[in-house]
Amino acid sequence: MLFPAAPLDWQIKAERTAFAETDRYAATMEYCRRLDEESDQAKLIRIGRSPQGRDVVIMILSKEGHSTAPNLRTSGKPLLFFNNGIHSGEIEGKDASMMLMRDILVTGTKKGLLDRANLAFVPIFSVDGHERFSAYSRANQNGPAEMGWRTTAQNLNLNRDWVKADAPEMRGLIRWLAAYKPDVFFDNHTTDGGDWQYVLTHDTARWPTMDEGAMRLAESLDQRLLKDVNEAGFAAAPYFSGIDPARPERGASLSTYSPRFSHGYYHLFNRPSVLIETHVLKPYEPRVKSTYAAMESAINWASEMSAELRAAVAVADARESAMKEGDSIVVTARSAREGRPWTYLGYAFTPRQSELTGGQVRDWDHSQPITVETTLRDRFEPASSAALPAAWLIPAEWKEAIDLVTLHGFRTQRLQFPGEGIEREMDVMLLKEARFATAPNEGRFSPQFRVEPGRRKVFLANGSVVVSASQPGVRLLHHMLEPEPTDSLVKWGFFNAIFQRTEYAEDYALEPIAQKMLASDPALKAEFEKRLAEDPAFAASPQARLMFFYERSPYYDQTHEVYPVLRLTAAELAELTAAVR
Repeated sequence: MLFPAAPLDWQIKAERTAFAETDRYAATMEYCRRLDEESDQAKLIRIGRSPQGRDVVIMILSKEGHSTAPNLRTSGKPLLFFNNGIHSGEIEGKDASMMLMRDILVTGTKKGLLDRANLAFVPIFSVDGHERFSAYSRANQNGPAEMGWRTTAQNLNLNRDWVKADAPEMRGLIRWLAAYKPDVFFDNHTTDGGDWQYVLTHDTARWPTMDEGAMRLAESLDQRLLKDVNEAGFAAAPYFSGIDPARPERGASLSTYSPRFSHGYYHLFNRPSVLIETHVLKPYEPRVKSTYAAMESAINWASEMSAELRAAVAVADARESAMKEGDSIVVTARSAREGRPWTYLGYAFTPRQSELTGGQVRDWDHSQPITVETTLRDRFEPASSAALPAAWLIPAEWKEAIDLVTLHGFRTQRLQFPGEGIEREMDVMLLKEARFATAPNEGRFSPQFRVEPGRRKVFLANGSVVVSASQPGVRLLHHMLEPEPTDSLVKWGFFNAIFQRTEYAEDYALEPIAQKMLASDPALKAEFEKRLAEDPAFAASPQARLMFFYERSPYYDQTHEVYPVLRLTAAELAELTAAVR
């Protein structure tokens, strides 16, 4: 692939230094401003501000000069979004994007890409992390000479923040994505791991957690990327894992990703979502240029497949908008057991003994490239499914969860009842035996628990919110609002207060209450005696015996361990909305 030289005053630092260095944040922002001033086909927009006060910007390119969401949506062209620097030490996407935008807007060598597509680029997402600039960020990365850090100024990994959106940078981007709804999503990274001949690996979400038509289109884009990047002169492969460096003939596999990850998040809106991972040990220049080739490939594919892409997205959105109580969705997927033949391009594995550690250090001999016929597990099947409620209800007091659902672009209905609210007996989910980690995960303490059904009286205050399951992106809603998924809001710690007990009773007060309960309820007495006979630890603990009765008494906190988000049946939804004033 030829990369014509640009005029010196439009070369980025990577080009001026033979790809030894990369520009700092200020120089990148100035470059974007120059592009905006140079062309009426570019618009620089601020979408957020970092904790250290830096702007997070997006560059929108349109032949007609469109920059608003309505104009771009009605332009008849697909909108492609390219995210760079989510891990800002992995920064070749920034330089590739600067070069591609310049070649479209200034030199004109790629101006035809705007004929049938609109483009949006975040040049640096983790802007504070980018400016933690050092030669000592990534010990195993082959250039540039200095680079940014993996996490933000708040030590948050933005590529684990897509659901919980703790970082202000993430909240700004999610708000933009919800408004603009790009048709193709791209996230550019640098990989870690082993060593092989591939300069670039990529993963396009094409799992049964998507609508079937959207999944077929994602497969088409995935194959096009593989073909085009290889033909551009950069060895490319699917983003594989599980390869045994000593015995690659055993095969490799592809993974699926939960919505805490970028393309695991955006594919739940049934749009093709791509992860690019250039190889950390390859020189910086081919990493930048292969990323350029991958982005250009995606633009050409979307231009050619524009009608099919728009149709598939419309069908998927309509299908999810028509979902109703009891409909089943695939929640998680996994690699199918059977692989297909695959040719692996690696290097001879030459581990060496370490005198320092006494163990082996992995190493590869680049003078001995190898070609191995093996297998790749790159097909997927459902791993878990779930039946939808008619809607979820989030009580008004859990405002942080309500705000987050709204941020992600979901439609909600705020309930206003006569008076202060209403009380109803309803089915609930009880989260029992909660256990917390001893160290934070991405700034949060995440509980693990067992879910069991229950029934409680609940008070629904004015301002409680109904979130219909009949809307696009319902699979993301399920991940957020059901308790079991890995990235549920409760597992991210948004409801940790429900696990606290805040009222207690002394033994001298509980003892007579327990005696009365035992004497008046034969079934309770039988349950107690059975527990005594079968559970020696329970029988030996006076406190556990009293707690048995306290938990079953009217004095016990009826909200303790009760998950506050409710699953509504269609009948309950109709009843509640009918009661709204």
